[in-house]
Amino acid sequence: MDKAQQTMTAEKRKAKIRNTALAAAGIALSVATMMWVVLTDIDRGYLYGSVLIMLFVLVPFYISFEKDKPYARKIVLIAVLVSIAVISRAAFFWLPQFKPIIAVVIIAGIAMGPQAGFVVGSMSAFVSNFIFGQGPWTVFQMVAWGLIGMVAGALFFGRRFEKKKEMAALLIYGAASCFVFHGAITDLWTAFSLTDRPNLAAILTVYGTGLIADAVLAAATVIFLLLMARPMLKKLDRVIQKYGLME
Repeated sequence: MDKAQQTMTAEKRKAKIRNTALAAAGIALSVATMMWVVLTDIDRGYLYGSVLIMLFVLVPFYISFEKDKPYARKIVLIAVLVSIAVISRAAFFWLPQFKPIIAVVIIAGIAMGPQAGFVVGSMSAFVSNFIFGQGPWTVFQMVAWGLIGMVAGALFFGRRFEKKKEMAALLIYGAASCFVFHGAITDLWTAFSLTDRPNLAAILTVYGTGLIADAVLAAATVIFLLLMARPMLKKLDRVIQKYGLME
């Protein structure tokens, strides 16, 4: 192994240790916050605590991304994908929940990997809410959509879905993510905002009420993945290969 390879290996090892430490810190702070909420009787404690936990989830990802010192060209491409996601949400404002934004986030994760997928998903929620309305719910959307992009990158990074089985798996993931991540996380905001101390019955009621909206979003995600996944991934692949963005 030459000196350059040794340096690269050492940097990767340091990055792995740093990311593990950041994740551990986020988990520790989240657990401490939840214990504080449960053990105290502060008004709206569950709401405030959950917002803090969402922030503790977000911060390590952004610190890790910044410490990895991504190329300016990679940041530009991420910014372009965030812009496409935001525009896709705004363009369909007249159709409640029927939005292409989750499909764009998934495609970003597949094209650029888990880390970029999380950044595109979370930033798309943050930026688009300047149009749709900012509030404590924004951090829940940021975490939910970021996780959708990250898991898509972890499961499908580098694939181009030429085979029907691969495309079927992508569509299943796209639909499921609207319930497992978007619905499960964003509906927590609603449950915690309705009552000081939510119980299981209240949370299940909120989730049940949101199933129709989640189903509409899932249907939109499947449709737009069918329409956009292959052509967008081909174009993104050419840009990534041309400028060496994944090196």
